[in-house]
Amino acid sequence: MLPILTSSEMRSCDERAIGEFGISSISLMEAAARGAAKALEARVKLKHKSVLILCGKGNNGGDGFALARYLIKRDARVTIALFGSPADLRGDARANYRKAAERGIPVIVNPAAILVSSGKWDVIVDAILGTGAKLPLHKNMTDIIEAANACPCFKFSIDAPTGIETDNGVKPGAAFRADATATMAARKPGLCLGDGKKYAGDITVIDIGTPSALLIPEQYSLRFPERDDIIARIPKREADANKYSVGKLFLLCGSRGMTGAAVMASRAAMRSGAGIAVLGVPKSQQDVVAVRLTEVMTTPIVEAKGCINDPELKSLAAFSSWGNANVIGCGVSRNTGAADTVRNFIKAAQSPCVLDADGLIAFTGKLEELAASPQPLILTPHHGELAHLIGMERQEIDANPIAAAKNVAKRLRCIMVLKGAPTVIATPEGIAYINPTGNPGMATAGSGDVLAGVIGALLAQGVSPIDAALCGVYMHGLAGDIAEAQFSTHGMIATDIIECLPDAWNALFSQS
Repeated sequence: MLPILTSSEMRSCDERAIGEFGISSISLMEAAARGAAKALEARVKLKHKSVLILCGKGNNGGDGFALARYLIKRDARVTIALFGSPADLRGDARANYRKAAERGIPVIVNPAAILVSSGKWDVIVDAILGTGAKLPLHKNMTDIIEAANACPCFKFSIDAPTGIETDNGVKPGAAFRADATATMAARKPGLCLGDGKKYAGDITVIDIGTPSALLIPEQYSLRFPERDDIIARIPKREADANKYSVGKLFLLCGSRGMTGAAVMASRAAMRSGAGIAVLGVPKSQQDVVAVRLTEVMTTPIVEAKGCINDPELKSLAAFSSWGNANVIGCGVSRNTGAADTVRNFIKAAQSPCVLDADGLIAFTGKLEELAASPQPLILTPHHGELAHLIGMERQEIDANPIAAAKNVAKRLRCIMVLKGAPTVIATPEGIAYINPTGNPGMATAGSGDVLAGVIGALLAQGVSPIDAALCGVYMHGLAGDIAEAQFSTHGMIATDIIECLPDAWNALFSQS
């Protein structure tokens, strides 16, 4: 597990490295430049390449001045463009500017957009503002950044793209659009979210010598799971396992016209290790789903007009205690009878539940019932569903999904899986995780139903709710990445994700 640091946390980390551990600020800057040069060289053959480094007056500019020296060593042709006057430079930035000038590296003071758009650059480096900058940008800087974005060359940011709010990924005006970003010591929230995710490009985290004691994930509320974290949370299947010992899963899903949701959730669960699954569907739809589900048993539920309608749980009572876990809501419709049935089943459930899609919408205006659930709940809304559920403007959720996920998880005492790019997983205790897997091809109908099935299967196998959410989201995204490689971003569909789940499980546990 890796920490994700806000701008203030990163600033505190640097201050402690200097004050408590005796690491000089100039050595941190030197390590940043050295690491950035290595990250850039991994993407671009620098020999004889023409590189323009856009430098601000602060420490980000200091990183850029130091980077210039490392690029000269790689036989790149480097030019520095400084926003401001050399007389305005202070501290480490000033020291590294002098070193660059002593090497004879050309410096253009207060550059104009025409310099950037001249077409003679192979690489443009953004070392203007970095983290914690005040936005939006002033006009001259905006013009130059827009000119840089229009250049058909490789673009590289140091620490964070200028113009992006590093704590939330918001872009209030113009921003540098990088092909890659080298960020220092740890990821920043704004590189993972919203416009920041799009503008940062490929991210490399640079080791600048920050003491490991300052980067312990448990010290921070935002974290980034890695492959080994997922492996450690998946239970080993014993040699004497049977279908009942590895997890019984009940699913209450589907309605007329939306049986696909029920089928996909069920199949995804079986592809994720559930030993046995029973799918409850409206009676009239049982034959429709049964012919598509070889391994999953089906049971008819009292219905009205193709939707479940059993608020007294006459056909559901036995299943409230049958499963080790439950998946509720995929495609059940927003019919009143279905909503009443879902809410009453949640009250009666005797094992953890994944609550998705229409199942969530059933609790609109009745959030106190979710908070009072006797069993652990994992809620899996996308941004629009969460906005509908809690009566919040979607734009507010889009602007800060981490805060939204944390607030709702605490308010409803549940695990919140806020689906998006990326998906955020939050706990009632205020801890949030940003999932690293997945791709734009997963923005396809049914993808969320697949996710609900994967999480439900892990819950049924005895994985804790938070770990089931973490692992389920990670594996869903990993299967999606494999599907994208096989079927393309535009060509993949949700069932492709299901078919790629076995390959994802193999990839997770592979030693290669």
